[in-house]
Amino acid sequence: MKKSGIISSGMVYITVSFNNIIISVTDPQGNVLGVSSSGMKGLRGARKSTPYAGQIVALDAVEKVQGFGLRTVGVVLKGPGPARESALRAIQSVPSLTIVSLHEDSRFPTNGCRPRRKRRV
Repeated sequence: MKKSGIISSGMVYITVSFNNIIISVTDPQGNVLGVSSSGMKGLRGARKSTPYAGQIVALDAVEKVQGFGLRTVGVVLKGPGPARESALRAIQSVPSLTIVSLHEDSRFPTNGCRPRRKRRV
C-alpha cells in the first residue's frame, strides 16, 4: 500500500452481518486506504459477530490508516448485526478522528415476493 500525501477527510464503511464484520476506510473518491474484518483479527465462529469483535475491528481499521493523516470521517452503517454500535463508539473514541456525518444504508424488505398458490386437495 502506497502512502502518498495527507488525506484530511475520508469515509468509514461498517458492514455488519450476523456472521461477520467488515470495516473499510476510504478517501473521498472511494479509494480504499485500509480494511479490517473479524476474521482477519483471528476471531472464529460465534465470536466473529459480537460487540467486542466490532470494537477490535474498528480500532484495527483506524490504526491502519493513521499514516494518511485522517482528521474527519463520515460513517456509513450497513447491516443488522449486533456489533454496529460498539464499532461506531470505538471510532468515536479515537482522539484524532472527528465524525462529521452518519448515514444508514441498511436494506430492508418492503413487501417481498408473491407467495405460492394455495394447495387444493
